[in-house]
Order: sequence, then structure tokens, then C-alpha cells
Amino acid sequence: MDFEEWLLATISWEFSSWKVLEFQKHHSDSKLCIKNLILSLDERFPVDQWIHERKTLFKECQEYGIQWVHCLHKDYPQNLLKLENPPVLLSYIGEMCWSDNLSKSLSVVGSRHPDPQSLKWMELHLSALLAQMPMTVISGGARGIDLMAHLIAMRRQCPTVAWMPSGLFQIYPNGLKRWMGDIKNSGGAFLSSFPPHQPMFKWQFHIRNELIAAFSSHLLVVEARRRSGTMVTAQKAQELDVKILVVPSSAMSLSGLGGLDLLADGATLIRDRDDLLVALTSGV
Repeated sequence: MDFEEWLLATISWEFSSWKVLEFQKHHSDSKLCIKNLILSLDERFPVDQWIHERKTLFKECQEYGIQWVHCLHKDYPQNLLKLENPPVLLSYIGEMCWSDNLSKSLSVVGSRHPDPQSLKWMELHLSALLAQMPMTVISGGARGIDLMAHLIAMRRQCPTVAWMPSGLFQIYPNGLKRWMGDIKNSGGAFLSSFPPHQPMFKWQFHIRNELIAAFSSHLLVVEARRRSGTMVTAQKAQELDVKILVVPSSAMSLSGLGGLDLLADGATLIRDRDDLLVALTSGV
């Protein structure tokens, strides 16, 4: 992506009204003057300083290995366009492992403080699935279920995508940085919809969770409290007609009641690798 195209896309960081349709409208304008466009949005905006800072940031990102894909590019994750307000621009470090076939991906979400049995289930059954049916694993990089999903994918030499609730210069959680080399070497990526220097704020988890929900055709919920980010992700997936797969928990376990609620609402029950395989190959 050249600087002018990237600069046009980054207007969405400054102006909430700058969405996919606005980018599409102006992207094809060969006579576009970005400076005049910015001033038409806000005549008092310090546009010269903004362009200078953007040039510095663009170079900084190139040196750090941050790459970009905008919403009109063929390699943009097409499932995200189902969202009411999909991000105009995504940044990533690593490989664009989602560009070939998103049907060969699985989003995995769950508790940050899972029961040890949930982690053991993943090591047995998610690992066995990936050995039989290699695919890209999508998750949010958090400790617990998310991190286990990433680690199992890497052990099986499958690409994994870690969606960040922050910019890529501000990897969150900080401990995830130790896995950057391994995730890249697996053919995977760190992915973000936020400006590169954006720190983590709690409200950004909601945006990140929506993106995880939309990314794949199937969402696997391993363990979820009723009031949790996992349930926010699952509820968004329901709205988008993403197929929800749930590993059941005991009704006596508060950490799994959200998953039981999803099953009561019609989610697919997953007991083992075989159930996963059937769900992912039969259109369940």
C-alpha cells in the first residue's frame, strides 16, 4: 500500500464519520487532494502537521514490520464487511494467512481463568482436530483459553491470528510479545483495527470482540461466564449468523453458565474432536 492510499484510509482514525463508503467514494478519485478533503471535514484541523506526522508514522511502521490492508483490497477479510461499521484499515505483523480461504478458519474464545479441565480438553480435542484438519485459528491473545488456542495451533504448525485490543506498537497483554516470533513463524499474524500507538482501553475490547465474532464462519466457545467478553463475542456472532459451537460445562460451575445458555439458545454441542469435525465440515 502506498503512502497516499494509506493516508486516505487513516482519516478514519480522526473522524468517526469516515467509514467504508466514504473511503470507497474517494479512493477512486484520481484528482483527489487529501488536504482539501480534510479541511472540508474540519476547516480548523491542523492538516499540514497531521500529514507530516503521518509520514513519520508510515516510515516507523515500515521499519517495525507493520503492514496494512484496507477494506477495498481483495485480501481484506470479507466477513468483516458484514459488520455495521467495519474498520476501513487493518494493520498486521506477520503473514496474511486469512487471504486464501476464510472457510478454513476457526475463532476460539473463552475464559481468562479457565478450569484446568477446559485446557486439558483443548489439548486433547482441538489439537486432534488441527492434526486431522489444519486451519487458521483466530483468538484474542488473552491469557487462558485464547492463549491456549494460539499455542495449540502453533504446535500443530497451523497459522494463528491474535486480534489485539490495542495498536501493534502496544501489544496487549504485554506478555504476548514473547510469542510474536513463534506466531509469525507459524504463518500467522498479530492483527489490529486501531492506530499503531493506541494503548489498550477497556472500550476497545468490545470492538475487538466484534471483529473476532465476524472473522470466521464458526466460533468455538470453550468456557464462558454469563457476564463476560466471551458472551459479548458470542452474542455478536449470533447476530451475524456465525455458527456457534460450545463445549459444555457443569451447571454447578459459574464459569461455564454462559456456554450452557448458548446451548439452550440453539448452539451446537461439542463433546470431542469428532463433533468439531462434523460441525466444521457438514454446515451444522
